[in-house]
Amino acid sequence: MSTTKQSSMRWLSVRLSLVLVPVVMAVCVAGEGTMGDGPAEQKPIIAADDHGNLVLQSGRNGTVLVEAMDLVELFGQVQAIKACAAQGKLLIEDKCVSPIPGKEALNPASSCEELRQLGFVSGVYFVRHKADGTRHVVCDMSSIPATNLGSNGDTRENVGYSCKTIQENFPENADGTKWISIGEAEPFQVTCMDGFVELDVQGSNFSSTGWMFSQLTLRNWYKCDCSAAMERLQDLTGEWYIGTIPANVDTLQCEAYFDIAYKSGGHDLTAEQVTRISSLSKSRSNRNFDVYTTSCDDDFGAAPSGHWIAIETFPGSGNFETQDCTSGNAGDAFQSAPNQPLSHDMGCCDHTITNIFDSFPFPLRACASINSGGGVALSFSERVLRIQE
Repeated sequence: MSTTKQSSMRWLSVRLSLVLVPVVMAVCVAGEGTMGDGPAEQKPIIAADDHGNLVLQSGRNGTVLVEAMDLVELFGQVQAIKACAAQGKLLIEDKCVSPIPGKEALNPASSCEELRQLGFVSGVYFVRHKADGTRHVVCDMSSIPATNLGSNGDTRENVGYSCKTIQENFPENADGTKWISIGEAEPFQVTCMDGFVELDVQGSNFSSTGWMFSQLTLRNWYKCDCSAAMERLQDLTGEWYIGTIPANVDTLQCEAYFDIAYKSGGHDLTAEQVTRISSLSKSRSNRNFDVYTTSCDDDFGAAPSGHWIAIETFPGSGNFETQDCTSGNAGDAFQSAPNQPLSHDMGCCDHTITNIFDSFPFPLRACASINSGGGVALSFSERVLRIQE
C-alpha cells in the first residue's frame, strides 16, 4: 500500500474513533448490562441532576458529568461520518474533507516538514500558521527540514518568498504589487512582473540612469563624447554634460560621494531590502541590466591616479572598493563650450561593474575621483531593473 494511502487510513481511523467512542459509550451506559464481571455496585447508572445534565455513576470510576446530548443529532452525525468515510474522507465542520493533511484548508498540515516526512513532493499545500490560522503555501521539499516559500503575496499575512515563487505557483494573479520576504525576514512590498522583481533606479539630478563627474567646466567628462555611455543616459536634464565638479582634485582619493536609490511597490526601498533583493541572484542571466563606469581622458592613469569610481562594500561600512577603468588621452585642449565635445570616442573606457560589493548588482553608495582633465560617469543600461532567482 502506498505511503499516501496508509496515511489516509490512519487519519480516517483516528477521526472515526474520536467520534464513535462517545456514541458507543452512551449506548452502553443506557442498557442494563454490567461492565465486565465485577460486583453489582460497578454497574453504571445514568441519572439527571437538578440542571438537567446526565450523570454517569460508577463505583469504579467515581461520578462523571456528561453534557446533555441530542441523540437524534448525534446519530445523524454518525450517518454523515459514514457517508464521508464511504468516499475515503473525513467529516470536518459538516464537510467531507480529504484525510490527507495539507490537501484542504480544513485539514492543514502542521508544517512543510511534516509533509516531507510523509513522502510529499514540492508543491502548494495548506499549512497551519503558528499565529493566525491556515495558509496556502509553497513547500520546497528539496531541503531538510522542508522550506516554506510563502503564499501568493496579496497581503502581508499571505506573504510570498519572491516574485518567481508567486508566478510559478499562483500564476492567475502574479503581477503587480506583492508582499515578499526572501526568507524569514520582515515582509516588504515590491512590484512583480513575469516572475521578476522590478525596481526603478532613481538616478541623479542630471539623468534618470546616470551620475557624471568632471574636473573643470571646460574640461568635463563629455569632452570625449563616449558613445556607449551616451546611449545609456536617459531623461537628461540641466547641465548634464558637466555633472558634478568635485571641490578638490588630484588628491588620489574619493572626492565626490553619491547615493543610489531605488523604488519598488510604490515606495522607496531601504538598503537592507535592496540587499535582500540582490541575494536572489548574482548571475547576469537572471537580470535585464548592467551597471557601468565610463572614464574620459584620464591620461592612462590607473587608480589611485586617473579617474575611477569606488563602491561601498557594505552599507555604512565606509570601505570603498575601486572600480577602475584606464582610458587614455583625449587631448589637452579646453572645450570651447561645456556642451561641445572635442572628439568622438577618443580617450574613452567603458567598464562593467563587477561583484565587489555586498548588494551587487545594485550599488548603494559610491564615490568618484577626478585626478586630471576629463571625468567619469556611472550609468545603468536600463531605468527599470528586473531580477529573479
